[in-house]
Amino acid sequence: MVFSPKIQKRGASHGITGDIVVFDHARKHISVIEVKDGDTFDTKKASGELESMRLSAAALQNETGYTTSIHLCSFNQPNKDAIVVGTKGRFSPDQVMTGAELCAILHVDYDTITASRRSEQAQNLDYILDQIASMSELREPLRRKLG
Repeated sequence: MVFSPKIQKRGASHGITGDIVVFDHARKHISVIEVKDGDTFDTKKASGELESMRLSAAALQNETGYTTSIHLCSFNQPNKDAIVVGTKGRFSPDQVMTGAELCAILHVDYDTITASRRSEQAQNLDYILDQIASMSELREPLRRKLG
């Protein structure tokens, strides 16, 4: 079972939100997975992600009795060592995963997803450029800048 959780902390006005949680009922194990496009984080951001994931995993373990693990997926980085370096060593090699590894867990085709995302990126760029070009106050400064 896979879902995107929101765990309400007792006595708190806000909860812990995760990207993906995978329940392996046969092994009685839960994987808490945070998904990012990039692979380079400042120290504060990496530490914050790690702490949030640890809290989520601990809450799930407490509620279910299952073992838990945490994973940071850097979807666009195929090199796990680069992901570890990008997290300033806050995450260990067994705590990071690539987009291809995530897709294997979720039983989805990595190549199809990356092709779709490339197509969407081109469409998004066109949209942004159209929006900028429609702003009369930006047209002349852009013309000057572009020569």
